[in-house]
Amino acid sequence: MKKKIEDLTLEQIVTAIKHNKVKCISILAIIVVVIIFAAVAASKKSGNDVALSDFSTDEAVLEYKQEAVNEEYAEDENGEIKNLITNYYAAYASGDTTAVEKYATPVSDMEKSYIGVFSQYAQNYQDVTCYLKEGYNNNSYFVSVVYSLKFKDIETLDPGLDFFYVQTNEDGELYIDNVYSNFNLTMNEYDQDDNIKALITAFEQAEDVAELQQQIQSSYDEAIDSDDDLAKMMEETLPEALEKWASSYQEESDDSEDDKDSDEAKKDSDEAEKESDNTNKESDDSKEETQENEDSNEEAESDDSKSQETSDDSDSKLVYAKTKVNVRKKAKISAQSLGVLEKGDSVTLIKKMDNGWSKVKYKGKSGYVMSKYLKSTKTSDSGSSESELSRGDKVRLSESVNIRSKKSTKAGRVGLAYAGNTLTVLKVYDDGWTKVRWKGKKGYVKTSVLLEQ
Repeated sequence: MKKKIEDLTLEQIVTAIKHNKVKCISILAIIVVVIIFAAVAASKKSGNDVALSDFSTDEAVLEYKQEAVNEEYAEDENGEIKNLITNYYAAYASGDTTAVEKYATPVSDMEKSYIGVFSQYAQNYQDVTCYLKEGYNNNSYFVSVVYSLKFKDIETLDPGLDFFYVQTNEDGELYIDNVYSNFNLTMNEYDQDDNIKALITAFEQAEDVAELQQQIQSSYDEAIDSDDDLAKMMEETLPEALEKWASSYQEESDDSEDDKDSDEAKKDSDEAEKESDNTNKESDDSKEETQENEDSNEEAESDDSKSQETSDDSDSKLVYAKTKVNVRKKAKISAQSLGVLEKGDSVTLIKKMDNGWSKVKYKGKSGYVMSKYLKSTKTSDSGSSESELSRGDKVRLSESVNIRSKKSTKAGRVGLAYAGNTLTVLKVYDDGWTKVRWKGKKGYVKTSVLLEQ
C-alpha cells in the first residue's frame, strides 16, 4: 500500500536523519534512510537448497530461517552480488534513476526525487565488500555491504554499512527487493511481509552483524573527527538539504494529488451525467410528449428547476462507506479530517457535488467525502465481492503476484506485478478471480490480493 508523504510529518523525516547515525552509518541513513534490505540471489549456498515448500507452516519456515541468519556470514564466491550492488551504487550516486530501476524494484517517485538530491553531493562508492546470509525466500539473501563513500570536494571517505535483501526473479536474474529498503521502512510506501520483517529483525540481532555494525561505527566516528569538512557534510549540509527537499516534495505532492483528484472527479461526474441522461431518456421523451403544447421556454425553465431540485433535495438519504475513508472539513484531500468512516458506516448525504465530492452530515456537522468511496446500498456480511469492487475501480496489490492470461494459477503469465502496484478492475467473478488491466495489458488475479485505493 502506498503512503503519501503528507501522512509523515516533516519533523519525522528530519529526525530519521539526525538520530539514525549510530545504527546505520550509511549516508542514506543520515539523509533519510539506509537501504537495509534487498533481495540478493546469486551464489549458491547449501542453506538455499531448502525450499519453502519443504515446510508445512509459515511458523516452521520462520523458525528454520531464524536459525540460518545466526550462522556466520558467507562470502560472495562468484561476485555476482557484488556486481549487482556496485552497479546499483554507481547509478544511485550519479542520480540515474532509470539505471537504478534495472537493479532494484520497486523504486517510488518519492525515492527517485530523493536520489536527485543525494546525487548532488555524492561522487562515487569505493571498496565495496559483500557479506551474505540466507534470506527468507528461495534463492534469496540478506546482504551486509561495507563501502567507502566519496563526497564531491571532500578528501576523507565516509565509511558506510548498508543492508540489502536480494532475490532471484523467475528468469533467474538477481534484483534488489526495494520493498525492504530502509527508505520504504521509513516512508511506508509499500506493505511488507510480516515474516520477512521478523527475519530481518533476527538478522540485525545476530552477533556477527552487530560486530560489523560496531566496526563501521568506529571507523565512521574516526573519519568525522579527522575531517571537519566531512563532519559538516554529514551533520549540517545533508540534513539541511533533506529538510528543504522534504518540504518542497510535500508541497508538490499535495498539488499533484489535488490536480489528479480534480481530473478524476470531473471524469466521474461526466460519466455519471452520461449514465443519468441515458437512463432518463425515455422518461424525458414521455414528458416532452405530454407537454408539447406548452411554451418551449417555460418547458426549459421547468426542466432546470426539476434538475436543481433533484440535486439539492433528493440527495438527502443514507449512504454507506465502500471502504475506510476520511470525512473532511472542506472538499479537498488536504483539508482537516473531522473523523473516519469505517467500511459500511452510514452518513446522511446532503448533496452530491459536481467536483467529485459529496457533502454529508457527520456527527451533527457538515463534512465532505469523495463520492467514489460512497454507495447507496449497504453490503451484507454475506455479500459477494462484486458488491465491493466494480468495473473501473483502482485497486492495489497486497503482495507480489503473477498476472495470469486465464483464471488459473497454471495459466500463462502476462507479467509479474509487485506489492503496491495499481491495477484497474475490469470484472469480478464469483470464483475468486478478478479480471484487471495492468500496464496496458489485461489479465487475471485472485480477488483476495486486491486492496481498495
